[in-house]
Amino acid sequence: MSDVRLPRFIQPGGAQTYPQPLDLRDCHLFSFVLATDGAALGRICNTYLNGPAQGQVMYVPAASCAMLIVAMIGRISCTNLSPEQQFWLPETDIAFWVPVFKGKMEGGVFIAEALQWFLPYVFVDNTWAVASGREIYGYPKAMSSFTLPPHDDPDHFLVNTLTVESFGPESKATWQRLFEITRTSPPGGLFKRTFRSVVETGEALLKAAIAERMLPIPGLGMIGELYDLVVHGTMLMVFLKQFRDATIGTDACYQAVVEAPARVTAFREAGEIAADYDVTIQSYASHPIVDDLGLRGSVDPGTGAWRGSVESAWHVNFDFQVLNATGTWPR
Repeated sequence: MSDVRLPRFIQPGGAQTYPQPLDLRDCHLFSFVLATDGAALGRICNTYLNGPAQGQVMYVPAASCAMLIVAMIGRISCTNLSPEQQFWLPETDIAFWVPVFKGKMEGGVFIAEALQWFLPYVFVDNTWAVASGREIYGYPKAMSSFTLPPHDDPDHFLVNTLTVESFGPESKATWQRLFEITRTSPPGGLFKRTFRSVVETGEALLKAAIAERMLPIPGLGMIGELYDLVVHGTMLMVFLKQFRDATIGTDACYQAVVEAPARVTAFREAGEIAADYDVTIQSYASHPIVDDLGLRGSVDPGTGAWRGSVESAWHVNFDFQVLNATGTWPR
């Protein structure tokens, strides 16, 4: 990392980006696990992470699955502002999360050094979240609107955003329904099993990963990352941060892979939801979610909409912080 002192950021009036770290409280997170094609996940790792990292680091899919995560956050604030500048706002964040391993090749064998999360699609409900997420870390956040259920009765989630059905000179971008999550069975109480601590939850996730043979040969860094996940509730997210060039619009004037940790600061409850769910994703050229992730399911021949069943659903209620980036490539 360079020792050159960077210029101070000039904060304009009316700006919609504010400095990290970020403090997020009263988060109700719902996670819906979807089966995917591992080869498709490998392609997006190569496109969005390995290519831009220019060989300095390598990412591979950790499993043939993705998580569709709904985070209903009651209060977000900046921890790096003076008292007279502080404020807070709520945010809902709905995103597809892909588990990936960061590592290196040694003697033709991939050695995993870290378990991380890559978010290729992110939808949020306020413009400040869009601007700050994109410009600071590289979250590919898109302005959207949602229909959301109460925390204690998660029966239906709906996402609307600006879409293009098919590209062409006369194609108009319109605000449309993109995808929805629907409960398909009567709830048998909210949870079929519950966890009351970060350690208990982390241990359950680690056991599930081992049972599904998700873990490759671990390096020392990987062992440390798993310890931080299980004991401290700390995980790493990885993003492609980039900005279009002002002279040549198809080029990037800045492009880098950025890693940032998220750390649990308060834990209230977690559990596996006692219900079945389906996910339906509409077909738009502007949002090739199904192809990008290789989602396993069926396509309606009439509408082109994809539908798939959720393998398991989870709920977590906690507070956390998104901290300063820990790595940027190339460097």
